[in-house]
Amino acid sequence: MLPTNRFMKGKTPTYTCRTCGRLTRQTGRGDNDMIDLCAECYDLCGLENMVLDGDTLQACDIERIHSLRAFIASKGGNPDRAFDLALLEGDHA
Repeated sequence: MLPTNRFMKGKTPTYTCRTCGRLTRQTGRGDNDMIDLCAECYDLCGLENMVLDGDTLQACDIERIHSLRAFIASKGGNPDRAFDLALLEGDHA
């Protein structure tokens, strides 16, 4: 039996992530599927929302942003559409 966070070939339909543009499938997490985001873009949106709400990102958050962006790029997506790095510089007024 496959873990629920793995793609199941032929079992779930694919869709294009509306942020990074890569083809993805439902992951079983249940949080990103209905809004047409891949799991990585969904997580990046949460981090971006934290910044826009005035929260301060911790070093682990910034590391996670770079990790997620690298993963998106490695799978053929556009990480620049997924998280605006200018937000890390405080340029979000």
